[in-house]
Amino acid sequence: AHRLVTMMNALCLHHHQRRISLPFRATAAPTLKTRKGCHRNPPRASFGDDEEEEQGDENKTPLSSLNSAIELRSKLQEVALVAQTSPQNNWQDVFGDQTAFVYEPKSSSITWGFVHFLGGAALGQYPQVCYDAFLSAVSERTGVTIIATPYELGTKHGEMAKKTRRAFERAKRVVQERNGLDAGENVLPVFYVGHSLGAKLHAVASFYDEESNDNSDSNSRSGSKQHFLVAFNNASATDSVKILEKFAKELLSKREGGGGEAASSQFDAIFDRLVPFAEVAAKAAGLEFSPNAVETLDGVANGKFKSDKVTLLSFTNDELDQCSSLREALADGGVRTNSVEIPGDHLSPVYLDLDKYAKMNPVMNRLSGVRIGDREAVERIANEMVKFLKS
Repeated sequence: AHRLVTMMNALCLHHHQRRISLPFRATAAPTLKTRKGCHRNPPRASFGDDEEEEQGDENKTPLSSLNSAIELRSKLQEVALVAQTSPQNNWQDVFGDQTAFVYEPKSSSITWGFVHFLGGAALGQYPQVCYDAFLSAVSERTGVTIIATPYELGTKHGEMAKKTRRAFERAKRVVQERNGLDAGENVLPVFYVGHSLGAKLHAVASFYDEESNDNSDSNSRSGSKQHFLVAFNNASATDSVKILEKFAKELLSKREGGGGEAASSQFDAIFDRLVPFAEVAAKAAGLEFSPNAVETLDGVANGKFKSDKVTLLSFTNDELDQCSSLREALADGGVRTNSVEIPGDHLSPVYLDLDKYAKMNPVMNRLSGVRIGDREAVERIANEMVKFLKS
């Protein structure tokens, strides 16, 4: 039952990486006060057809949807395996257990800093594939080493944040030792970069920094710590399900190139069966995240978030973005931020070049010509991060 709920939660959050332009509006949730007395109103998604959706629950088929969910995850896993075994792959699975992937720039012999990257829901489990275009461009242009730590979705965001932070610290020590970098004498800056849910996890991870510092070496206690948070999202599980249903129908509008009607039909069929299962499971389980939306902003507002520099990047066409709420909380916590808005939507950091992997392995031929994302949008994001790293 626990594994079923965990998988459902992954489906609930799948929209975070795949939003186009959805027909919903942000409305205010019940007003809650933090301990500092600052009002927090995490936006909720409001839909005009909620009643109709509830009435149709008896027609849902959870078991067939579960099969589709497994099929979808298998496809992403298949792409990741093809990428990992390809001679063209530049990402190293440091420990061989897919807990940390390292990208070291070919343009520089010795790194001068580390980026800890956390992707958004679902696609963040395969950051070396879904965010490769963005991260590799930043690394090659600046000379920083990227360490991306995948995570499986769940409701305990605090535990997820701590687990990915530990994986990053382990991988960083390996890279430092391999390159002859003494952590005690040559402390390098660390840049925490996250997209959507990944941005929330970085914020939550900072709540535990003092605790982790008491049990770690000087490598993790010292050095500059800066944050570049993209399209911060702090949604509830139930809202995530509803947004997902609206989004699933429009997934393929992000595709570039061909792929043919067969590929389109294949993806459509998966999502048509996947979404109803997520709805039914969410309503039955009554899921909530820990920390929840209000608790996360409360922790930030009360000074648990520490950073030497913070940039919040938002997109002009992104109803899922909640950077404004985070900005207010950071101000209450005494953290100065720089806010940037550029053209794009919530999915802009993701570019999934399935055509590239289809050429690597005949097994992937059915995905030939399929590209999900916008290269120009990725380039704009990379430009902003390069400015952040060099400032």
